[in-house]
Amino acid sequence: MLLLLVTLCNAIDLHFIPHTHIDVGWTKTIEIYYTTKVSKALTNIITLLEENQSRTFVWSETFWLKTYLDHFPEMKPKLISLINEGRLEIVGGGWVMHDESLLDIELVSRQLETGHTYLRDELGIDHVPTAWQLDPFGHSSLTPALFEKFGYENLVMGRVEGTFHSNLKGSGNTEFIWKSSRLGAQSGIFTHVLYNHYNLPEFLDSRLPQKCFKSLPLSSSDLKKCLSSLKSFADSMSKAYDNDVIMVLFGDDEFFHDLNESRRLFKLLEDLRDSSQDINIKISTPSKYFEAVKAKKHSFPVIEADLLPYITSHIRRRPLSWTGYYSSRPSLKKQIYESHSLARATEIFAALTINISISASESCISTHHDAITGTNQYKVNVDYTNRLNNEQSYFVSVISDLYTRMLIPKNESFALITPYKILVAYNSLNWKVTQLFTYISQSPYVIVYDSNGEYIISQSIPLDDSYIIFFKLTLQALSFTSIFINEQSSSCDLCSEISDILYTDNINNGIYDITFDNGLIESISAKGSRMFLSSSLIRYEALQGGAYEFRPMKDGVKTGNLKSFTIYKGKLLTYVISEFNFKSQVYRQQVIIPEKSDYFIMKFKVKAELGDEVFMRMYNPTSESRWFYSFNTADVISRKKNKSKNSLYGENEFPIVGALLIKSDDKFLHIYPRFPLGAGIVGSNFFELHLHRNPERDDVLGLGLPLNDTSTVEHEFLFTIDTMNFTNLWKNYLMHKNKPQIFAINSSDQLTLSISKAKLYKDPYNYITEYSIGSEDECTYLSRLHFSRNTMVADLLNICDKADNFELINSKIIKPVLTNGNQIRVRNTYLIDETLIYPENDQKLEKWPSSDNKNYDLKPFEFQSFEILRNFSYDYKENEKQPFIYKFSNIITTSDLTIIDSYTTLFMLVMILFTLSIICVLAMSLLKLKNFKKLE
Repeated sequence: MLLLLVTLCNAIDLHFIPHTHIDVGWTKTIEIYYTTKVSKALTNIITLLEENQSRTFVWSETFWLKTYLDHFPEMKPKLISLINEGRLEIVGGGWVMHDESLLDIELVSRQLETGHTYLRDELGIDHVPTAWQLDPFGHSSLTPALFEKFGYENLVMGRVEGTFHSNLKGSGNTEFIWKSSRLGAQSGIFTHVLYNHYNLPEFLDSRLPQKCFKSLPLSSSDLKKCLSSLKSFADSMSKAYDNDVIMVLFGDDEFFHDLNESRRLFKLLEDLRDSSQDINIKISTPSKYFEAVKAKKHSFPVIEADLLPYITSHIRRRPLSWTGYYSSRPSLKKQIYESHSLARATEIFAALTINISISASESCISTHHDAITGTNQYKVNVDYTNRLNNEQSYFVSVISDLYTRMLIPKNESFALITPYKILVAYNSLNWKVTQLFTYISQSPYVIVYDSNGEYIISQSIPLDDSYIIFFKLTLQALSFTSIFINEQSSSCDLCSEISDILYTDNINNGIYDITFDNGLIESISAKGSRMFLSSSLIRYEALQGGAYEFRPMKDGVKTGNLKSFTIYKGKLLTYVISEFNFKSQVYRQQVIIPEKSDYFIMKFKVKAELGDEVFMRMYNPTSESRWFYSFNTADVISRKKNKSKNSLYGENEFPIVGALLIKSDDKFLHIYPRFPLGAGIVGSNFFELHLHRNPERDDVLGLGLPLNDTSTVEHEFLFTIDTMNFTNLWKNYLMHKNKPQIFAINSSDQLTLSISKAKLYKDPYNYITEYSIGSEDECTYLSRLHFSRNTMVADLLNICDKADNFELINSKIIKPVLTNGNQIRVRNTYLIDETLIYPENDQKLEKWPSSDNKNYDLKPFEFQSFEILRNFSYDYKENEKQPFIYKFSNIITTSDLTIIDSYTTLFMLVMILFTLSIICVLAMSLLKLKNFKKLE
């Protein structure tokens, strides 16, 4: 007996975690996955856990939980009971399991907040301790920074670069602290990298020939064989984790939807548990595992790195580069980012006016690691697109309804030439924006009036069978502004300036001097720097690779014959349009250079023929080894071409989310996309923007079909030349991504994004034309403002290199909380003893400014969320046809704030305790006096 106890005490503890992974769209549509897999799996899980109290399970995607409970509300009490018992553990808890390479901080935050809000409000889950990122194709350094802010204590992830993974296992460092100092993060997150994939061990998988049994339930001989296999497996894992407490996932894609098979799987696990003598087998949860491992081991290495790109070994022993998906289905990527920008604008407007919550479910679904990545079958892509279209229409209808109700009549109207159309510009940024806006007209003769009825300069440029009318406006922070358009049939004194045509290859706007060659940008000069880009269009043959992998057959060749090249010049801007022929396609480039502007815009419209990968290649004549930098909205990462890796395998391609920075001498060329794409380092001095792709084949990584992407997409890049200025970096990115929305008022007096449907007005306009719904702050960026259960949550980002003592919009009482309602917990339960160097691509993370400040100051470049209890007032009479009028004087109050910080709270508690003690003393004195009188 003593020997048995000693053996058990020294035995390896195997924590088996039953789970299933069901994508929110991939090879099947969301509806089919739900009806055939999810609904059955969740019902079976509840049944299996109710049958045996020792069983546990984990679930990650909140969207599936909501969908299931919408169909089966009677199951909610059972789910809550199992969750409260700790036998059904929610991990991750986001709306979906999001991709990490192509999402910025705002898209990730929205999908996590949406999931966590549902868990809190509907299932009573206030804290999700474990993040669950099993299937994304690589992991971004944004993750540890943002996940710490969300209160996650642990992270389980599945896909890291192959060589690095082998090194981790070989050194026993497969668990580590993944650390980031960006966004105000401090502690890092305890990270567990899976030993293999997220499937159950191969010898326990009934689908595989190497299983340790002939059939289930286990015979006595098979049981002995399985225990022997398990012992060898456990020993190998113990070395990889340098620990005798091991986590083993027990499940796979679309598991547990068959009840009988699920019972057999649990019985297999229970038989092994009950029969094992030299291994302690537990049917467990991640929380129990992490509690056990941290109690057993107190020192872990530290990694501070971006774990992208994801490179693995193929079965043919060649590298497999999961970098093609950075640019797969670019039209879907564009639509996803547009939807999230519109969702943000809608949420802020709704929260600041009427305190309603806005559903952005479809936008959150699109962050799924098989949606934004484009790694989905054609029918699924169509489904995603339709869902986003419907949700965008919903956002517009909310903005339209709130705007219509907000309109305030005025007694006097100003004179306008009739008939006229009305555009409404909505600036959802909390700083002033001055930029060019456009209107497409069938006439070049257009008069544009501002919100005061004053004529403003406009410029007309022909395009196809119509005209682009450019005009310049300054929009106040968080405001709506009306613009009036009058189209004439002939020229007039106030009409748009007709642009001159320049016959030159060189243009200058007073800041930038840009030279063109063969229709593309040859060089850019500004601020004492000149960059010779020598741009060219490049085509790779995509006969290999697929939705995931970029693997060209040979080096790219120049493509696209210049069809036309025209430069238009006017008072507002210079406009350069180039068109290129290739096969049946016409590529179109537009370069828009506003006068005296410190940035310019390049648009590029492209479609990929079957078997083509289309790039724009540029040159950087520098002798520096580090000149290619990517900004992922947390880190600026310098990338260095790995000479040991073959460019034809796509291993030197990287995701560009926030910006690409190209260093030349002491300046950087900043390139900001409107939506993410891949960019590669070619040779020692060339880089490429991956504009479109349509691989001919499937890459045999699970999708099962080629992309078949016949869509045309228009990229829009913002270019600047600047230093490594982090404030400008953030501001340019956010301004470009969340640029003001332009609506038209249609014949139903509703706002629409279809400007062509603008109504013709013939009567005077009798409403106030400018509305402010918030105040300006140049440093504290309002990332998100949303309403939930009588409380608003504001996500704020300080984009300045100094602390910002913020004034939150519309608040009376502010208390800092995490987005999911939990206080930040500084975790000191384990020690940090060494730093592991991530060797891939010889990357370097740039250091951001930092400082120590009061609790309620936002540190430089810190991201934080705040819960706001706010006073608001509006008049609404439900039965009257008149729109209700918001009392803006009561709503827009930024100076009347009461901030309760930790010191104030402590003082209040002390005062309460002091008062209670005095009351107690008085009561005791009175009691003694009463007793004394009785004795007398």
